[in-house]
Amino acid sequence: MILLISFCANLFAQKDSVRNIVQQRQLYFSDSTTTLTYNFSKLSPLFINNLMPKQTSRISIGHQLEKGKFVEAQGSTQTNTAFLSSEGVTELKGIRLFGSFYYKKVFEDSTRFAHQTRNNTTTPYYYGSPANNHYERSIYDFKVLGAKNILSDKFTVGLGLDYHIADHFSNNDPRGSVKEYQLNTKASLSYNFNQNIRLGLGYLLGYGQEKVTIGYKNRTYYESLTSPTYVNYLINGYGEPIPKTNKRNYNDFQNRSGMEASFEMANTKFGSFYLHGSQVDEKQVYDYRTGEEITELSHYNLSKLNLNLLWIKPVAKGKLSTHLTYENLTGEDYNLNYLAKNYL
Repeated sequence: MILLISFCANLFAQKDSVRNIVQQRQLYFSDSTTTLTYNFSKLSPLFINNLMPKQTSRISIGHQLEKGKFVEAQGSTQTNTAFLSSEGVTELKGIRLFGSFYYKKVFEDSTRFAHQTRNNTTTPYYYGSPANNHYERSIYDFKVLGAKNILSDKFTVGLGLDYHIADHFSNNDPRGSVKEYQLNTKASLSYNFNQNIRLGLGYLLGYGQEKVTIGYKNRTYYESLTSPTYVNYLINGYGEPIPKTNKRNYNDFQNRSGMEASFEMANTKFGSFYLHGSQVDEKQVYDYRTGEEITELSHYNLSKLNLNLLWIKPVAKGKLSTHLTYENLTGEDYNLNYLAKNYL
């Protein structure tokens, strides 16, 4: 409220021309249809030319509290989340640019059997403990999209980059420490049949890593099974928790590639249609590393299919809009103990 009052006081102190621009930008983000369109265009750099304004920016700060005991087995009975985000669009020498930064700080209470990032939820290989852990998570996300029309606007070239880095740790035994980073890139090209019809294709390439370590401050629990609540287990495939009294760390290396397609048909008598689809195949390799050797532990292949359709139609008093989304995940592992699939 203090920020809002200060902003309004500053707004009225400006010249009329500046005030009108600011008010237009405020109206843009307060309208549900334009906000939906704005968020949809982040799926591909090929959309930002037509679905985003030439220049705008915003900053957001907020807090969220979730509390209750009716939660998933690996959930948290209380989660406090504070976030700060900043994003904007600009045009530089004919290149439309979008950039965003997102920071999130999370405090989880009573988290059990989940020494995980919560960013790779289908994983068949992870550590878990019966004890209630207090987890703290610091998460950073950066995103950049750029697009430029070339060859008399017949083609649009687009580039995109997503970078995610996070640190997760618990401050009571068993003390999980999970570090991760993800880097995803995309290159896109569309052919513009005319001002209203465009067809585009893109190639996606990315990689990442999760590094997991479990430690103890109380040496009584370090290599003992006498206190079952504090035993760290390896969850591999469907259940089968295996106590891990040593070598309680592993790396998960991820490589992914895929294709994306986009289609735009605007200003028809039925409205405007925007379609985006992507298919990404990811390979994950889990291993244990020392100074002398690298031991592979498990392999996991994950296929991700995403489809998004946006429909917008002008009506007498504004616009109607609908966003339909479909996601399908298909994964299977190769268990190196059984030399066979153990998880689908």
